Amino acid sequence: MDYDVFNKLYSRKQDRAKYGGSPYKTERESYIAQIMSEGFKTHTVKTHAFYQLMIIQYIPSHVWSNRKCSEQDIVKARDAWSDEYHKPELQEITKRTQRSLFIYVAKKWFSMLGIYKDTHDNYYCKDIMLQYLEWLHSTIGTPQSTLIAKKYVLKGLFSYLENAQIRIQDVMPANIDDYLIFKSSQGLQRNSISSVVYVLRSFFSYLEDKGISTHKVAYSIHGPRVYKNEQLPSYIPWENIQHIISNYPHETAIQKRNFAMLLLFAIYGLRCSEVINLKLNDIDWRNETIYLFRAKDSRPQMMPLVDIVGNAIIDYICNGRPNNYSSQEIFLRSRSPFQKMTTGGAYRVAGDAISGENIKTKHHGPHVFRHSVATHLVNNGHSMKEVADMLGHQNLDTTRIYAKVDFNNLSKVADMDWSYFV
Repeated sequence: MDYDVFNKLYSRKQDRAKYGGSPYKTERESYIAQIMSEGFKTHTVKTHAFYQLMIIQYIPSHVWSNRKCSEQDIVKARDAWSDEYHKPELQEITKRTQRSLFIYVAKKWFSMLGIYKDTHDNYYCKDIMLQYLEWLHSTIGTPQSTLIAKKYVLKGLFSYLENAQIRIQDVMPANIDDYLIFKSSQGLQRNSISSVVYVLRSFFSYLEDKGISTHKVAYSIHGPRVYKNEQLPSYIPWENIQHIISNYPHETAIQKRNFAMLLLFAIYGLRCSEVINLKLNDIDWRNETIYLFRAKDSRPQMMPLVDIVGNAIIDYICNGRPNNYSSQEIFLRSRSPFQKMTTGGAYRVAGDAISGENIKTKHHGPHVFRHSVATHLVNNGHSMKEVADMLGHQNLDTTRIYAKVDFNNLSKVADMDWSYFV
């Protein structure tokens, strides 16, 4: 396939001849076209094109003949290129940057061609874990966000077992006890250890059902005692939420995006994943509604579009969002490749806004806004059912905890008609 990319990228005849006439033109052009579609800046695309020429010059010939490349092949090529290309007087920091770029472009390019696979993604017990996660998703309907959390927990266990040279089939109850003691020594608190126990018990129950483990490990896994609602959710006073929203700047593209996200956190109490997964067609502008898929159970929910939220989203889409790319998610990264916002990015948006208030709170993520919305609604006379519907809770017990948060209003809570919930 001839993309004619280099003729569009370069205006000088010598550059067109250099890049268009070098070997593996089709392979190089397909990669350049791909990163251009991802939103890479022109000067960055040209940098990648330059490193492609260096890569094909120094990469072993067997990579192309066998269509298979190892990390060792790339590192050797980089070292050979660096020894010949870098002059002794060049600053060390520049050398490191260029050497890193060589590796980055080679891995990204060869991964796209399908001739390189990241060996770091091959970890202990990977196949068994992926089978377990697929089973959770297909039979129980476990949402993707929960699967990611379980994967993180299990990879921690696998790393521990690999270092201890223990096969998953040979794991005994004592090994799990030792692992939980190890996690506790790393500073993991009781609630977190309890969550780890929940994941491990489910995983080993699956292994026993499949006949992979026969040592009755699942039955023997016990975590620390955790009392229901012993930790109240972190929240900040509603006055601070109002201050954040009313004083947040929304002039630059990034500010417009962050402002719209904060409004969704603060007004609707949406979860982080519910905001970053919000798509362009999830908003019905004509009927002024937002269509949501709740993160916990993928349950659809329709909510009215508040004017200030709708205006902020329109402002971002029209004046801040990079709209020349195929991503359907509303909120995109500010740098290429222009993909949807990550969870970490959304946490930084919320955390930075909260930090600016100079108030003490245990957490600084989007859930602080969610907890603050719930606390504000409960303490201003809204029923538990109303708050539960607002937050997407299916169980009123999940919502009741917010009645305990604002100690200054406990007397008002005591006057509520609780007989409805008995």
